[in-house]
Amino acid sequence: MIRVCYMVDPGFLGGAEHYVAQLATALDRACFEPSVVMRAVADTALNAWADDLECRGVPVTRLEMRLPWRPDDAVRIVRALERIAPHVVHVNMPGPYDGQNGLLLPIARVCGARTIVTEHLPMIARTPRRGLLKSAAYRWLDLAVTMTRSNAASLQSVQGVAPARIRVVANGVRDHSPAADGARIRDEVGARAEQALIWYVGNILEHKGLHRLIDALSRCTTPAWRLGVIGDGPGRSLAERTADAQGVRDRVAFLGRRSAEFVRDALVVGDLLALPSR
Repeated sequence: MIRVCYMVDPGFLGGAEHYVAQLATALDRACFEPSVVMRAVADTALNAWADDLECRGVPVTRLEMRLPWRPDDAVRIVRALERIAPHVVHVNMPGPYDGQNGLLLPIARVCGARTIVTEHLPMIARTPRRGLLKSAAYRWLDLAVTMTRSNAASLQSVQGVAPARIRVVANGVRDHSPAADGARIRDEVGARAEQALIWYVGNILEHKGLHRLIDALSRCTTPAWRLGVIGDGPGRSLAERTADAQGVRDRVAFLGRRSAEFVRDALVVGDLLALPSR
């Protein structure tokens, strides 16, 4: 039995956590024993995500993780990993300096585990002090996974990861049959059968560009297009103001956070997925 421990440290729920959940729950339990170690936070959505994982048979350990600013937290992380005794520690890095600035890697190696990272956003500009810290920590890296060849190039040029330690693995989706209640989802957005339905899915942060997508929608000469927004976040008020200012508020439906199952059904019955992120 191979024990795989996934480590996540963001303070809010995002795509990296959904990625971890899909990996952890898809493993063949006859061969693998998954677990998750996460940063202890008050975020309601992130804790609900962890509770759901536990209900699906994936143990979750919540810890204070504030490295390198609180070195004593390393002791808690080591003790947690010693209890789990993983063969593989998989650290998820939404940005280049998440994963406790890469320091989870030497900690995992001290505990006897092989180390993997998934670098979701390696293209963010290098910060010298954190870059040096991460470069030092990455001496204990066995393998880095990223989603595209351009990301792999950024890992090499900006983050200093050796090419031999990089693998490109594109994100995939499970087979999904057409939604039985697809008509209800389109009704919720106000999209009639003859109208094109565009989806935005993700946290609503300014750099995600939803306000720019709404501005683009206002310039379309096809009034039949409608936009459904799945997600929430501090950028929502800006997006709503943009929709009001551009006169398309009646063509944009803000649905808030929804389950992964709802998102899969929504994409089945939609026509276009837009990713306006910078």
